[in-house]
Amino acid sequence: MRGDESTMDIQSLKKYIHDEHKIEYVLSSLGCHNIKHNEKGICYYAAHKDGDNPKGVVIYDTDYLNYISYSRNVAPNDKQDIISLIQYTNKIGFVDALKWLHKLLNIEWGAYTKPTKKRNMSEEILSVFENAIKPRAVIDAEDIHEIDEEAINDYVPMLHIDWFKEGIMPWTRKKFGLCYSYKYNRMVVPLRYWADGSLLGFNQRTMISNWKELGISKYFTTPSYQKRLNLYGLWENKEYIEKKKRCVIVEAEKSVLKRDSIGDCTLIALQGKNISDEQVRIISSLDVKEIIVALDNDVDINEIRFICEKFYRIRNVSYIKDKYKLLGDKDSPCDKGDDVYNYLFKHRINYDSIEHQKLMQSMNNR
Repeated sequence: MRGDESTMDIQSLKKYIHDEHKIEYVLSSLGCHNIKHNEKGICYYAAHKDGDNPKGVVIYDTDYLNYISYSRNVAPNDKQDIISLIQYTNKIGFVDALKWLHKLLNIEWGAYTKPTKKRNMSEEILSVFENAIKPRAVIDAEDIHEIDEEAINDYVPMLHIDWFKEGIMPWTRKKFGLCYSYKYNRMVVPLRYWADGSLLGFNQRTMISNWKELGISKYFTTPSYQKRLNLYGLWENKEYIEKKKRCVIVEAEKSVLKRDSIGDCTLIALQGKNISDEQVRIISSLDVKEIIVALDNDVDINEIRFICEKFYRIRNVSYIKDKYKLLGDKDSPCDKGDDVYNYLFKHRINYDSIEHQKLMQSMNNR
């Protein structure tokens, strides 16, 4: 690595990969195969490590290294990049993906962080609040793609028996407008904008048990939907959340639905393991006293702390982590019933200065 790049932010790291023609090397190191540079030099095509579609991976040959994959329902407006691909392929979080890249490219970990002027405590706290209350104008209105309400009439308002057996009740189906597609054998989850309830699209989940063997996508989300700008369940649960003064952040829609079915309407879903700046801004704007992070059991502790850090000193923040072996490897805290959830909730961990220091130390370690 050249000496003039000894300090790099994440965008500079991606620019380095592009400028030094390292894209193919990174893809190959990830286990991607059939790697090709298209004739016009616009992008690289490859098959995923575990796939056979020769164009399953598309990495644009620009400084931003945007990643799309129609076989994985990753659309251009999802604004994912090569770091997202590393996370997906290696089944790791954002911080570990950065560490993997640094090791691969022989770059000292931590070098991408530019030195900043040391601030006193009052300046540091002020900056946290300033970031939390940034005006919504940072989001272009054209990024929000509303679709016609008539689209929901293509599906049947019913609950598949498998979801009912998992604990999702008819009153929850009605509240969230859940539907079923006979044509594709999928449960259909309407995705409504958190601020005004407008319909932004659908997430369709296959009900075919052997979907993987048949080469069927488990999920199909309306391509124009941008989950980074929204929070599933907030439109439906906002009033209850602010009444109870707490907000529980989970990964998936089903966790929101399962808890709603037993009367707990305090959950919202990221629809993934990562949180965007806009999602942080939305949650920070809620009139709540505590924010609880309750991601799936396979999420690394420091990835959970990384999300907690976004709200540190803004709200009381805590997280749920199964230290008691009550959950399966990939279970959500909501997957094993009310008793298990309540036990984990009761023993949630307060994200305090000690937790903050643990995160800082982990990010400084190689």
